[in-house]
This record gives sequence, C-alpha cells and structure tokens, in this order.
Amino acid sequence: MNRNDLWAGPGPKFGLPPIARATDDAAAAPGRNRILVIEDDPVVSLAMEHFLAEAGYVILASCARGEDALAEAQSQGPDLILADVRLAGDLDGIDAVAAIFRQRRVPVIFVTAHTDTHTRQRMEAVGPATILAKPVPDLQLLHAIAAALR
Repeated sequence: MNRNDLWAGPGPKFGLPPIARATDDAAAAPGRNRILVIEDDPVVSLAMEHFLAEAGYVILASCARGEDALAEAQSQGPDLILADVRLAGDLDGIDAVAAIFRQRRVPVIFVTAHTDTHTRQRMEAVGPATILAKPVPDLQLLHAIAAALR
C-alpha cells in the first residue's frame, strides 16, 4: 500500500460537548427550530439531544415523564415534538401529546419501539406527522423532522 493512501482521523474525542438549551441560545439563534424531546431512556435521550444539536436544532428540554412534557410544551412552545410512547409517570407519550394538542397543535413524530397494532392505532388517532420505529437511522430521523417542519 502506498503511504499516501493512509488516512488518520483527528483522534478520539473524550467527553461530550454541552448541549445548547433554549434558555442559553434561542435568542442568539433566531430561525433555528426548537424541539421538545419526550424520552424516558436517558441514553437514547442524550444521544438524540447531541445529534439534533449538532444538526442545528435547539433542544428545549428532554422529559422522561408525560406530565413534565405537558408543562414544558405549554411554557416553551416547541416547533416540533419527538415523543416515545412508554414513559415514566402516569401519562404515556400518546396521552401527553393528546393533552398538548388540546392546548396547541405542533408537529409530532413518535419515535418508539412499541409498534403493536393497538399502540399504532392509538398513535395514529392523535394525528402525528409520522411514526418511526426504533432504532431509527440518523438520516431517516433528519428527513422526518424536515418533512414535519415544512
């Protein structure tokens, strides 16, 4: 192999950069879409937050409970909601989105591993922009977000 054919990356990154929150940078970033993440798995939530922040979106909050998501949606007014179905607390993701819709319509993408017939019918009855089954490839998530925000 020719020595010029070898390539090395910049090396490993240790630690994750902080996530920009709406209270920190929404005013400094007019025109950036603001997303509320409703996800109870902290690993999935953190990965999604970092990925979306790197893609240029502002993450308003990440809520593990439907009750917290309802409060955040009312106070923050997101441009889009990414919601899982199974959550901690009394409200699941579908009920939380339905409650948010009673206050204000906002595009919602359900991102869930729970796609059985009954759960899918409940999600569809709420009227989401789309339903994505986990695991969702990053590019598919970005395309779904762009389509929902149009």
